[in-house]
Amino acid sequence: MGNTTNPQRWDARQRLEFIEQAAYWRGWLQRSDLVNKFGLSLPQASADLQAYLDLNPASLVYDLKAKRYKAAEGMEAKLSTPDLSAAISNFLQGDSKAAMAPSDQYASIDLPFRAMPAEISKHLFRAVCQGLSVEIYYLSVNSGTEMWRWISPHAFAHDGYRWHVRAFCHRDCTYKDFVIGRIAEAKAPFKKQDQAKPDADWNTWEKLRLKAHRKLSPIQRKAVELDYEMHRGLVTMKVRRSMKNYTLAYLHLVADGNDFPQLLELADD
Repeated sequence: MGNTTNPQRWDARQRLEFIEQAAYWRGWLQRSDLVNKFGLSLPQASADLQAYLDLNPASLVYDLKAKRYKAAEGMEAKLSTPDLSAAISNFLQGDSKAAMAPSDQYASIDLPFRAMPAEISKHLFRAVCQGLSVEIYYLSVNSGTEMWRWISPHAFAHDGYRWHVRAFCHRDCTYKDFVIGRIAEAKAPFKKQDQAKPDADWNTWEKLRLKAHRKLSPIQRKAVELDYEMHRGLVTMKVRRSMKNYTLAYLHLVADGNDFPQLLELADD
């Protein structure tokens, strides 16, 4: 019995999407790409390529001289949404099995490691999942204090740089964000403590309307509007109220005295 490919199977779908991404972004692929990445036999790789052509006819052209498939002129992606980040990860990073280029064609900034001890993170995760409270020893930068306190975590949040746990603090009787890396110790969660009220800042969504900064030249404003895909000079974001300041800080809208040019500002409602 010959090799076949069932596009409905998850593993086959992954291979077909890889075929599409390789052709769409890199412009070509060989059967050996599938063999190396997925551990297939050559006949199965051929079956996958034929299955992709059945789903997206005229998308690939076989180059007899180069002995590989090339993307046809005007090829469109049918199985996935084109994503440059995914393409770089799949084909340019040196640790990728499908990488056809040296790793010096890709770079990203290396940020300092932010601590997230596994044992502490596990206790917080279980507390969130099971609706429990947990006692933590927390070092606060804002207040310059360190102490044991009971918290009732209900969610995790990432501000673009680090992870927080969103929790009701039973000492201060309010909801707060606790940076996970600043928790020195955490005891296993084992009981649920009463919370005075729901977390209004977490549950409330707000809209941020952004526009190119007024001090930019017309060409600079046009560049920013293009970069952020603005419509009529505006881009609208929906954020949780508890995440609003983090979002503004990430966009350099609340930082003073930095060397970054201000590209955006809040638009009037």
